[in-house]
Order: sequence, then structure tokens, then C-alpha cells
Amino acid sequence: MTARSLPLRLDDRSLILAQKDGLYVFNRRGAFDLRGKDIETLHARLVPHLQGTHGEEALLAAVPPAAAGPLRSYFDKLRQVGALRTDTEPAGKAARPLDELGPTCRRGRFAWRGHCVEISLDGPWPAPRTEGVARLEFLRPEDAGRWLWQLRAPGSGLGNQACVVETPVAETLSAEILRHRASYARWLLGSGLDVERRERALLFELEAQSGELRRRVVLDDDGPEHALRTLPDQIEMLRSDGIDQLPLVVARAAHPFFAPEVRRIGLDKATVRKHLLGDFLMRVDRGAAEPGSTAPLVAASRCELAILLLEREVEKRAAREELRWKEVDLLAQEEPHPEVRYLQSILRLRRSSLPTRRAVTRDGAVYFEHGPHRALSFVPARAVAEVLLDVTWELFYGSSGGEVPLPALNLRSFAKPSELLRIATRLRRLGARFTPGLRAVRRWGITVWTEEYRHETL
Repeated sequence: MTARSLPLRLDDRSLILAQKDGLYVFNRRGAFDLRGKDIETLHARLVPHLQGTHGEEALLAAVPPAAAGPLRSYFDKLRQVGALRTDTEPAGKAARPLDELGPTCRRGRFAWRGHCVEISLDGPWPAPRTEGVARLEFLRPEDAGRWLWQLRAPGSGLGNQACVVETPVAETLSAEILRHRASYARWLLGSGLDVERRERALLFELEAQSGELRRRVVLDDDGPEHALRTLPDQIEMLRSDGIDQLPLVVARAAHPFFAPEVRRIGLDKATVRKHLLGDFLMRVDRGAAEPGSTAPLVAASRCELAILLLEREVEKRAAREELRWKEVDLLAQEEPHPEVRYLQSILRLRRSSLPTRRAVTRDGAVYFEHGPHRALSFVPARAVAEVLLDVTWELFYGSSGGEVPLPALNLRSFAKPSELLRIATRLRRLGARFTPGLRAVRRWGITVWTEEYRHETL
């Protein structure tokens, strides 16, 4: 039996008032105004059939094809506001009574007010999610990281699920701990976890010593503040580095649920955030596919990634070339790009000049070198900015800032998209022997581009 063949039932705790081209719904979630052409007529005709006697498939099969679309829309609208539920009593009858949950029954399917709920007190549920069935799991931090990573993964829905992370992590699960978890599970079913929802994910943190249970993550479709793209902010994954944020923005992406930790410096918070998110997602994705591997290059678009990959290979080749260097002063150059001008103004507070070696590679990339600071790019202004950024870090943060973080600089800040496309097209002949696969990774409402794990070396 599929979820759409299970009987549908109007929620007896929802008040539905019909008006012209609209339904007003009042329940514990709030007040809702559902609009649609002749929706009040459709509702009046369907009420007798939404008493646990018919499933969605049967009702759709009973109407002409032209009426199937409005009928599906009617079902979806009522589900979204919690006024329509799937009658899961057949599954509930096969489930255990909830009072059995505890040390002797750590995991199982339990009956709760006519619904079936999957509960695990000791780690991830061992099977894929069951459509239409709510799930509650007590997880270790690393398991919670995997749980978060899979939320709305490509090809999968959100489902109705929740997890609780208990800190500090207990070495062994005693009978007392399991009894406490069972108590919290029952409390959440009564107040925190709405088993009738179809699409919602919740994460709670349970402080073992104080017993405080705090809701950390809410993902649903009720509003933009709970959208998938807000997940990094909800778990407080991005934070400043605890050092002076002038003249540079210094931030990192890290979280106890995940192994990777990345750090970036830049000129504005939005750009640093964008790079940190891309780095972090790539490291998590890469770690899942190839443990212990280093993070690949990351870019916001396929075109930018192609240029970055080729720059990396040209830099390797340049080490074997006899380059013709000349000296330039990076503080004396007049640059039209605001990022470069800002860095120049900062460095002039400490330096009157910045003598730097400059060369052009055989492939047309511009190479700058100032002491240990080097940068190569087919977009010269970006290479200048990278050297200036590294020198700014050295002069203003020195050894107290630790190892120099990677720069957060966008290629599109220094070249228009049309110019980047022209550069990528011109460099195709260079890539004849360098053919890495480029792929997009989509997680948490974010898309970034990276290289495949295999490539030829020039």
C-alpha cells in the first residue's frame, strides 16, 4: 500500500469555513486563507469522502483528467496548513504501544494518536525514511552531521523528521540515559514534533547535565526564515575569527557535527561568507566520497572554475619556464578596481612602496611575486589583489593571526562575465591535455562548482 492510497481524513481539530473562492482554516498552527477558483464548491463535494474512507489515488481516479489538477492543488493546500492528514491506523495497529519505549525497547515503530512514529533512542534508524511516517532519532554529533547533510539532498524530499543530539556524549548508554531519552521522546511527540506534517525537519540539543532541551534547527515551508538556505546560520556554522575585523574580515566555517574547518580572509563579509560556504560544502562532500582527500578548487560558476583550474596548471608549468621578470611598485599603480584601491590605501599606512616582481607566462597569465607572496591569474587585477591581501595580513596581523588563510576574492569582481567567458574560450587549446571533469554540488539551497577527483597533470 502506497502513501497516496491510504485513506484521507479531515483534521477534526481544524475549523474550515467556506467563502466565495476561498477557505478559511483555523487550527493550532494558525489562521490560513486558502484561495482557488470554486474551491468552496470542491470542498463541499469532497467533505463526505474525506472521513477515512477514500485515498488520494481513488479520488483522483474518480474525476475527469481535467479536474485532477485542481483536486491535487486542494489536497496540497489542506496538507500544508495541517487540515488534512493521511489515516495511518493500519500501520498504527502493527506498531508498539508508546509506553514500551525505553531500555528494553530502544528502537521501533510506535503508535501515537492513530499515527505511526519511528523512534530510535540509540542512533540512526537503519532503513530509509518511510513516506508519510514521522521519525525521531537520538544521534551522536557526527551522525547529526550526516543527518543534516542529507536534508533535501538532490532527488529526496524533506520528510517529517527530527533528531536530538545529547551533549556531552555519553561513552555508554545506561538504562537511566535511555529512560531519560524515552521521556523526552514522549514529551516531543506531545509538544515539539507535529506527526501530521509532511515536510518538516527539526534538530534539538539536549544538555545532559542540566536537562535543558533547546531547538536548534527548524526547516519547513511555512516561511523564508526556515528555508533550507538558512541552515548554516541556524547551526551557527559561520563565525568571525575572534581577532580584529579591521582592516580585513577574518572568518571561519566550522561545527562540532562536521570534521572540516575552513578559514578565509577578505574585504567584505558577504564575499567571505560565500567562499566559506563553498569551501565547507566541498570538504564535506569530498570527505564523504574520498576520505582523507584534500579539498578541490571551488567556484560559483562553471566558467570561473575552468579558469581557476587552468591557472593552477599554468602555475605548475611556470615553475619550469625561464620567466622574464621586471620590477613594479604595486602601491604606485593606478587601478580601477575598488578592491585593489582599498588594499593600496591600507598598505600605504605602513609602507611607502611595495616592490614586486612581475612576469607574463607563455600562456598569457600574469605572475606577481613579493617575497613569499605569489599570485598568478589570467585576470591581472585579481593577482594584484591577492598579493596585496597577503601582505596586509602579514603587516596587520603577523604571527598572532596564525597561518595565512586563503583569500576570498571573486573573479567577477575583477572581470565581467563576458570577459571571463572569452578567457575560458581562448584557453581551450591549453586544456587539450588537461581535461578535468567539472561538476556541481547542490546542498542546503547552495550550488557550487568543483573538479572531479581525477585529472591529468601537465
